[in-house]
Amino acid sequence: MDSFECAIQIAAAPAVVIDTFWRPERWPSAAAHVRNVEIAYQDDNVQVLWFSVASDGRVDRFKSIRVLHRDSILFYQPAPPPFLEVHSGRWTFRATSEGTTVTVVHRVEVNVRAARVLPVCAGLDHDGVRQQLQSLITSNSLQTMRALKGLLETAQETTDDHSSVAAAAR
Repeated sequence: MDSFECAIQIAAAPAVVIDTFWRPERWPSAAAHVRNVEIAYQDDNVQVLWFSVASDGRVDRFKSIRVLHRDSILFYQPAPPPFLEVHSGRWTFRATSEGTTVTVVHRVEVNVRAARVLPVCAGLDHDGVRQQLQSLITSNSLQTMRALKGLLETAQETTDDHSSVAAAAR
């Protein structure tokens, strides 16, 4: 099984960042590659979702089970895209002096035969397919993270601007 990660810094408090990552129904309006999110079940700590994600000229639909646990969101895809046998991982949120560091760790087992039908994997050997899929998954994660960062930091700037105006009016 392959494991890889990527991280991003967001200028917002961890509680706000976690809340935004926990509410994927907002993702399609912020992240262009997330086409649709259907919430099949949700309570305070568990979600069962269906995502439709555009990548490399195709749209894949997959089921994800997510668990919110303190400063992490764990996920597992019991029905991952056909080019993966297994896909699970964890989003973690760590407070820093600049706001929050968001890290996502993916654990995947690639279905090399199914992946070779993807244009980006055609003609690649086993390791090439694994590397290409790692790059594709990392790219999708970074797109989501950057989109939510933009959403959060724009909201933070608006809040800061309103606070400055209110303070000046006093």
